Amino acid sequence: MSKQSFKVCFFFKRIFKLRLAEPPAEIKQLFDQFSENGTMSRRRLHVDAFFQYLYSDHNLPLPNKAHHNMDSPYANYFLYTGHYSYLTGNQLSSDNSSKPITEALRRGVKSN
Repeated sequence: MSKQSFKVCFFFKRIFKLRLAEPPAEIKQLFDQFSENGTMSRRRLHVDAFFQYLYSDHNLPLPNKAHHNMDSPYANYFLYTGHYSYLTGNQLSSDNSSKPITEALRRGVKSN
């Protein structure tokens, strides 16, 4: 570890140690899976290994699991609305109404 220092308010000197971040175990496992004998560099990353990673389950464009199960009835959800949820138009000159929230619920919007 190397030490670095910086000045605070031009008078005080602070010293801190640089720590190298260790990759998480999951990242190490993926690296071992897609590398050849534990090494991967620009010269060693082949097109086949790159495509294998791109099309693997570790690089999905969208998660394959639902973040929350949203199949419950509406009565089971807590509806959080902000100040602007009740506005019928712009925030400077419009009226307040519960109609925008009612319409959103009719369209199937759920909030947990």
